[in-house]
Amino acid sequence: MKDNKIKVFLLGSYRNNAGPDNVNRCLIENSPYDFLYIKKTGRIAKRVEILRKMVSSNVVVFSGFGKNKFWLSLSKVLHKKTIYLMHGCATYETKINKLNVKKKILDFEKEFLESVDLVLPVSEQYKNWVIQQFPNVEKKIYFLNSGIIRGGQNYVIDRANKENDEKIRIIVAGGDRIQKNNIEVCKAVELLSRRINREIELQICGRKYYNNDVFSEYSHTTYLGMLPNKQFMEKLGNANIFVLNSEVESFGLSAVDALTAGCNILISKNSGIRSILSLTEDDIIFDTHNPLEIADKIEKLISKNNGIRILDSIDFEHYSWRSVAERLYKICEAVCNGGNYNLIR
Repeated sequence: MKDNKIKVFLLGSYRNNAGPDNVNRCLIENSPYDFLYIKKTGRIAKRVEILRKMVSSNVVVFSGFGKNKFWLSLSKVLHKKTIYLMHGCATYETKINKLNVKKKILDFEKEFLESVDLVLPVSEQYKNWVIQQFPNVEKKIYFLNSGIIRGGQNYVIDRANKENDEKIRIIVAGGDRIQKNNIEVCKAVELLSRRINREIELQICGRKYYNNDVFSEYSHTTYLGMLPNKQFMEKLGNANIFVLNSEVESFGLSAVDALTAGCNILISKNSGIRSILSLTEDDIIFDTHNPLEIADKIEKLISKNNGIRILDSIDFEHYSWRSVAERLYKICEAVCNGGNYNLIR
C-alpha cells in the first residue's frame, strides 16, 4: 500500500451486483492507496461513518448521485473538493427508456453536475457525449476509463469448434430496454436468416423492463432473461458473436467479457468501450436503427473473425483496476492541489 498524501473518500454502494457497485468494489479492492469507504450497514451507523470520513477526507468522490443531495451540500459546507464519477445519465435514460422517474431526481442530477468540482465520466467517449448534453460542464470535466480484467477463459469453448458448428449463435445483453436497441438486432438476424445456409439463433439476456413481449414475433430469437454472471459467461462461451447496439453506452464492459470468452464483437459507435479498443469500420455499428447495416456486418463476422485481433489490441496492464485506481487518486491530488488532471492518462 502506497503512502497517502491526501485522503480520498469514495462514497457509493459496492455490495450489490449493479454496474456502479462493481466499479466501486474493484476500485476499493485493487487500489494501491487506502481509499476511505463505507463499511457500516446499519442506517444510523452508516450516516455517522459517512460524516466522520467526510470530515477527515480531502476529497469526496461521489460514485453515482443517487440519494447524495444532503452529503453533497455538507461536503461544500466542509469545504471539501468533490468529484462525480459518472456511470450514466438519469435525465437521458429516463427519456429514451420511457421510465417513470420523479422530476426532482432529474433536477438534482443537473444540480449535482453543476455543483461538483470535477465531473468524471467512465470513458473518454462518454465524456464527449456528456459535454453535448450538458455544455456548462465542459470546463470541469475529464474521464476515467473503467478497469477491465482478462477473465472468462474458463468459459471459452475451443474456437475451432465454434467456427465449425453449423449453428451461429449471436448474443446481446440489456434485455428489452429501449436504449439497448436489441429489437433492431432481432430484425437484422431475421434478414440474415434468409441469406445464409446455416442455422442462426439470437439469444437476449437481461432484465425485462416492460410488460409487452416484444421478442416473441421473431422466430430466430430466444429471450433468456436475467442470468447470474457465471451463467451469462457460459452463454458467451458458447456464442460466436456478441452485439452491443446501444444508443448510448457509458462504457460497455460486457464487450470485453465477450472477447475474453471467445466471441467476435460488433459494437455501436456510441459505446464508451471504443476508447480502449482498436477497431475497424467493420467492427462498428454506425446507425443503430438500421437492421440492414447490422445484418451486413454480422455476415462479415461469420466469415472473418475479429475477436482475437481486438483482444490482442487491449492494454490490459494500463486498464487494470490497480492502474485505474491509481489514476483516480492522482486526479484527486490534482483537484486538491490545483494541478492539471488533463495530463493524467
